[in-house]
Amino acid sequence: MSTCLTFDAVGEPATLAQRWTTWKEEFELFVTASGISDSTQKRALLLHLAGPKVRDIFNNSIPEGARGEAKDYNKAMDCLSDHFKMRKNVPMARQAFIAVKPNVGETINNFITRLQKLAEHCDYGEERDNQVRDHAISYIKDKNLKSKLYREETLTLNKLMEIVGEYHDQEALILLSDRVNNIQISSKNKGRCWRCDKAGHYARECRSSRDHKCGKCGKVGHFEVCCHSRSKQPETRQGTNNQSTHVGGNRGRNKKRSDVRQVTDGELPAAVPEKQAYDGDYYHVFSVEDIDEENFLELKIEDKFVKIVIDSGASCNLISHEMLDFITGGKVNLSPCDKKIYAYAAVNPLELDGKCKLNVYVPQTNQQILTEFYVTSGRAVTLLGRKASQTLGLLKIGVSLHISTERKAVFKTKVPQSFSRTRCRPKVVQKIEELVELDVIEKVEGPTSWVNPLVVVEKPNGDVRICLDMRHANKAIKREKHPVPTAEEILQEISEAKVFTKLDLNMVFHQIELHPDLRDITTFAAPNGLYRYKRLIFGVNMATEKFQNIIWQVIKDCPDAYNIHDDLRVVGATDKEHDENLERVMRKLEENGLMLNYEKCEVGINEMVYMGDVLSGDGLQLSEKRVKAIVDAPEPKNQSEPWLIAVLCKVYPEFCNRVESFMGSHEERCQVEVGRERKSSCSRN
Repeated sequence: MSTCLTFDAVGEPATLAQRWTTWKEEFELFVTASGISDSTQKRALLLHLAGPKVRDIFNNSIPEGARGEAKDYNKAMDCLSDHFKMRKNVPMARQAFIAVKPNVGETINNFITRLQKLAEHCDYGEERDNQVRDHAISYIKDKNLKSKLYREETLTLNKLMEIVGEYHDQEALILLSDRVNNIQISSKNKGRCWRCDKAGHYARECRSSRDHKCGKCGKVGHFEVCCHSRSKQPETRQGTNNQSTHVGGNRGRNKKRSDVRQVTDGELPAAVPEKQAYDGDYYHVFSVEDIDEENFLELKIEDKFVKIVIDSGASCNLISHEMLDFITGGKVNLSPCDKKIYAYAAVNPLELDGKCKLNVYVPQTNQQILTEFYVTSGRAVTLLGRKASQTLGLLKIGVSLHISTERKAVFKTKVPQSFSRTRCRPKVVQKIEELVELDVIEKVEGPTSWVNPLVVVEKPNGDVRICLDMRHANKAIKREKHPVPTAEEILQEISEAKVFTKLDLNMVFHQIELHPDLRDITTFAAPNGLYRYKRLIFGVNMATEKFQNIIWQVIKDCPDAYNIHDDLRVVGATDKEHDENLERVMRKLEENGLMLNYEKCEVGINEMVYMGDVLSGDGLQLSEKRVKAIVDAPEPKNQSEPWLIAVLCKVYPEFCNRVESFMGSHEERCQVEVGRERKSSCSRN
């Protein structure tokens, strides 16, 4: 049997008496259901379940004579009820009534019920129902429902609830606050716009001057009265990116320089007064009570639909105590929380009431999990962290392509198809169908801005491999030049390793999902229609660099794990160290949804080939394949052939330390005649 929750004795003062009455009813029902009749046990249970804050009030704020003895349950309950009862304060009660807002996901009927309880202490008299009605209507967003309510000549509170109960669109009955997680900027401290010389807004917000051409300097973006150009040639100084920056007069020269400047939408004028460009004296007020409705995803927690924010940077799930009570009716036991949770860039941890496990259901994908939520004491949005979001299939590793809009026409000539429609058509169609089933490509319906030619290569076994000719599309894709480590750098890092593991990623690029808005650039023409890729593909100019960075981001916190593109290696000085390192890497790959090709993986080996070299506990050695050309070289027959072999050996200077002494100077080699003794010397070396 579940117990009642701990009473919040330091919450909102205006609702303290109401919350105590509700908690008292819950406690008495629990005592009755538990079959406890002894007064001593009931008193002890009351002080235990009410929580430490209520016990402090009972022991310190209530006189000792009024508490009664250990068996006086009724006296203890009366003392606490008298302490928490409403001290009638009409202005404070009305202020609390006016300030109340609907919770995220709360229906109109539930909101009206809360308003009625708050209005009991406001002394509205006969106007009580009208006040509740007007306050509830102000938060209804559905225009059709509002219009229907306004058409009623005598709209009472009961009539409002009747219309709401019969309304066809149930989603419109869910209220959300109008002010949602927006950033509010105090307008009283706003400066003056340097584009139009008007106060109350900044240059980046100015619309009146955006398309205006200055009659003084001829530039677009400011009025003549704000123009800082001079009739004579202004003095210039060299700025960044080899651009000249005008220094206009003495205005702002003695002002303190700002470390942070505004970022404007348009082109800056020749000179911007430093005082106007400086934004450091203005205070920004951040409101984080709610979040914009567009960022919410409606999921089902237990049996209630709730709007949730998916946070890929959060390592846990959060829910407010208020929302938890709305979902469960206050019937969930909270477990103590031994962890501290910090908001981004915060110094102090969040105040937590405990933690509990709740069922989360995604109607769109029919996925459901039982996951742990941390319960915050204040008002906050419900947040689903990275791990739960990935388990439910709501969050995946993806990549966006930065497509340049400057190239108006990339295709200047017709690009022919690279496959024979008659000979390869059946195999290509079959391969296309396989990729559709694997969710790698999708069919394109309607017009498209891009069409890439398809390249088909026949394999020796009769199968075909398809790829795209992205040469023209790559001209419009901006590359992300992420650094790639060299083999020498990695070999130096793993020089002391004794145990090695090679991991092979399955389907490599196809594991990285492309953003839906940017898939059109991968559209290609197949024999059976137009298709486009949903995954990253070979042929995109930034694919290898982006893939390198994604894998590095996944394993960067794992010691002794290295990758060059899809070549992933894990090493260790001992078997134990190697196993611990491998376990961390496997956990990271699993958390990010990356799959391995088990057949090509080599785990816990004592020797491995890396970039043509053989790595083992004894150090670095050349593989037989790399020196096969030198070992199998024929015996030199003239003066130049030993020199060519020696040059080939110089590719491996760390292994051929006698090459320089053998080669000697070029002049000496030219004076040596080919003879039997020279041939034998060359052979021995």
